[in-house]
Amino acid sequence: MTTEHFPSALKLQDKVLLPIRLGCSGDQIWQVFAPGAETPLAYLKQATDPYRVTQLRQERDVLHWLKESLSAQTEHKWQVPQILGYLESESATYLLSSALNGPGAHEAISASQRPAQLKQMAAALSALHQMPVADCPFDTRLETKLKQAKANWLAGRVDQSDLDDERLGTPISALYQRLLDQRPTETKLVFTHGDACLPNLILTDPPGWIDWSRAGLADPWQDLALFCRSLKHNGYQQTEIEAALQAYGVRFDPAAYDYYTLLDEFF
Repeated sequence: MTTEHFPSALKLQDKVLLPIRLGCSGDQIWQVFAPGAETPLAYLKQATDPYRVTQLRQERDVLHWLKESLSAQTEHKWQVPQILGYLESESATYLLSSALNGPGAHEAISASQRPAQLKQMAAALSALHQMPVADCPFDTRLETKLKQAKANWLAGRVDQSDLDDERLGTPISALYQRLLDQRPTETKLVFTHGDACLPNLILTDPPGWIDWSRAGLADPWQDLALFCRSLKHNGYQQTEIEAALQAYGVRFDPAAYDYYTLLDEFF
C-alpha cells in the first residue's frame, strides 16, 4: 500500500507497507519495511470503529506502562514492542509499534523440537505472570470482564457463527447466563495478557508478547485457558498441553478451562 494514504506525522514516507490478515481484532494491520529489507521494522494498526479505537488506546496505555515497569527490572525475561507513533484523526486512529522479529509460537516445527518449545512457551507465560502488579492500573477481573462481555453481546459484537464447536447453536443469552451461574472465585491475581494465544507469543531471546489491548489484573487461568486452547488448535495433544502446564507449575483445570474459554467467546 502506498504511504500517502497515511498521515505524514507517522513518518512512513520512505517505507514499504504490506497488509497482514492474521488476527481477529478487526483492525487493519500492516508490516512496515525499510526499502529492500526482508524483516519488518514495525507494525501499523489502524482502527476506525469507535470500539476498536478504544481498544487501540488501551493497547497504547498498556505498552507505556510496560515500558516503565520492564525498564525497572534488572533481569529481562520477556519483552514487548515499543511505541513508535500514535495518532488520532477524525477518520482513524493509528498505533505504530516496533517489530519483535522471530518465529511466532504457532509456526510449524518438527516433532523433536516440540518438548523444548513447550517449555519455552510455558516459561514465557510464567515470566509474564510474575510481573510486579502493585501499581498496575489495568483491571480485567471478572467483575469488569463480565460487564464488558454483556456490553459486547448487546452491541452485536459477538460473532455467534464463530463460537467454539461445543457452543454453536446455543443462544448467546444462555451462554452469558452460564458465565454468571458458574463464576469462579478469583483466588490469585496476576498481570495477564488477556489473549495469550500462540500467534501473540514471539519466540525471540528473550521471548516477546504482542497485541496488548486486553491486558490487566486477572486470575492466571484467564491466560492459561486461552493458551491451552491455542495449543489444541495448533495440533498439540492433551498430554503435551498438560506437560506445558506442568512446566508452568499448575495442573489442567477443566472447570477453569471451560469457563475462561466461554468468556472469551464474548471478545
